Amino acid sequence: ADITEDQLAELSRDDIRDLLQGPEHFFRRKAMWLVAHQDECCHSFDCSTSRSKDTEPSTPCSTGPSTSITSKPNPSKVMKMPSLEYVVYTDSKLDQARKHYFEKQLAGKEQECSLSKELRCRLIRNTVTNMISVLRATVEDFAYPSKHDIIAMAKRLVEYYPMLRDRSVLCKYEWETITRLLMKRLQNVRTPRKSCSSEKNTPSSGTQTKAGVKGRQLEFGSGSKDSPCSMLHDYDADSSGSTVLLNKSPFRSSTPESSEQEEAYVMKEQDRPTKVLEAYPCFKEIDHVMDELQRILQPSNHKYIGELKERWKVFCSKLQFYGVMKKIMRPPMTLDEVQQSIEILKGLPALFPSGVPPPKKLGQPSEALFHILMPSENAAAFLGRHPLSSPLLLIDQENCMITIGKNPVTTFPKDLLHEGILYVMAYYYALHLTYPKCIATLLSVLQTEVLGDVLHEQDSTASYKRALSEWKRFAN
Repeated sequence: ADITEDQLAELSRDDIRDLLQGPEHFFRRKAMWLVAHQDECCHSFDCSTSRSKDTEPSTPCSTGPSTSITSKPNPSKVMKMPSLEYVVYTDSKLDQARKHYFEKQLAGKEQECSLSKELRCRLIRNTVTNMISVLRATVEDFAYPSKHDIIAMAKRLVEYYPMLRDRSVLCKYEWETITRLLMKRLQNVRTPRKSCSSEKNTPSSGTQTKAGVKGRQLEFGSGSKDSPCSMLHDYDADSSGSTVLLNKSPFRSSTPESSEQEEAYVMKEQDRPTKVLEAYPCFKEIDHVMDELQRILQPSNHKYIGELKERWKVFCSKLQFYGVMKKIMRPPMTLDEVQQSIEILKGLPALFPSGVPPPKKLGQPSEALFHILMPSENAAAFLGRHPLSSPLLLIDQENCMITIGKNPVTTFPKDLLHEGILYVMAYYYALHLTYPKCIATLLSVLQTEVLGDVLHEQDSTASYKRALSEWKRFAN
């Protein structure tokens, strides 16, 4: 393109990215940006040097003649990792929002300033895209940023954009919400996918049996070539949470721009479980679904499943006395292990009510969680008239079954009934399903208290806060 030096100085990051697309041109784009903005880069370096020499940490470092933001901090946009350098994403609108925040801060009204949903989504998307581009420009394989890199970037984003800080009681750290959004975006980005047939024909397929048997693709901090299949969620904060994209075509390019043009189809939530289970039959096995739950929540903690079952055991021991105190459950001393598990399943929706009545065909809220088949009752007939398409625990005379909608998925022995609710929660996570409203409070409590996951502020309803408060007063 015929661009003069004067025109180059007026180009934004997006303009330069459009001129030179793809991760292989990342360093060339960076060099063009540095050449066009030498004054800004030198000034940022001088400011950081003067702050390191000065004993006063609040020494002002202004970026221009304006006096309205003289106290604005100037954190570095470059985040140095042991072998990489990531750059904080900025554009004109984000810089304007940041400037507006510091103007409000001088007036003592920074609490009134927050980043809009559109800008936050743009920041999350482009931050993850830039991190992947930097990593793939230096690594030959299709690698992804590690969880440590994501946390470090979240801290830098909150430092650079203070309006992103989450000061709610539910968050332990101010950068926790941004970390979760970055991790979600990284998990759901469209990744390169190898066909299963080509994997079988490769000489190295024997070395991939352990890594590829679970049929998953995205692993934090490692390449994706070791997994033959993947389930791809395309998440965007301003899109519906009830859609998922499955890439059915071979991967053509590693750039996010070209991946947006790949063939995909959007499924309704009612059809998603059937399609996903057809594409990934490994999810019909309990072990694989529990492994998927561990990969989603704590991919680096290999002891997560054991810790989860121990937390559930402690939770149940307290829950039994809590239910007796509320006169909802029978004393556990007179019941065997299976009867105790059934009593817990019956009492859970009543102990953590959602305040939303179940569908008329359902009857009790507990029927959205489990159902005991009578000897004369046919399972297929029951599922045919069941109004919900969410995971359901069916208890028979001999064993237990997990069903989703009208389709049975898997069975497990009845002596593992006490872990049945964990399997149900695992399917909600693995298939990215929405909680039924009549038991949403119960499942949200299990999500935070048993699974150890964080609940989004939008899902923290009044019934959830009330039920959790009563439970913690009793348990503590």
